[in-house]
Amino acid sequence: VGLHCHIYDITAFLDVHPGSPDTLMVHSGKDSTQFFEDMGHSAVARRLARKLCVLVDLSQINQDWWGLRPTESTKLLVDDADVSHGRPWHGLRYPALNANLLLGRKQKKKRGGTLKTVRTKLESEYHLLEKQLSLRFKNDPTVLGSVNPYFDPFHRQWRFWYTNTDLESVFGSL
Repeated sequence: VGLHCHIYDITAFLDVHPGSPDTLMVHSGKDSTQFFEDMGHSAVARRLARKLCVLVDLSQINQDWWGLRPTESTKLLVDDADVSHGRPWHGLRYPALNANLLLGRKQKKKRGGTLKTVRTKLESEYHLLEKQLSLRFKNDPTVLGSVNPYFDPFHRQWRFWYTNTDLESVFGSL
């Protein structure tokens, strides 16, 4: 989920979240800042959330910086062959080219920042997939409500979820 322009991996926290896994899944793949703040999370919850942060938008830390930077909590899915060519950063190894991370360096200030550009692209793809999934599951009697697409940044692909008539969450890949 996105919180305050940074990206958090909440996967390991789903089963222990006091508000239930469904509360988190509804907001997965989206900017959840407003919802997070509206819920009035405690200082303890905020400290716990900081530990789940996997990508930081550098432009939110310093106006002269741009790009996304992995944190110590980041675990990238890469092949062993890729890791052997990687470089260490804060105790992790990631491939120099294959991770497709936008590493920050000083350059002319862009309008909107890196995260806004990424968000705009993802929102466009999201709305297109939402329409496609709506048509695909239009006559499926087991779907309760709508089918929700989300982007999984760790597998670098779009996925979807919905609630079935047995009130179970069903997940799938596109």
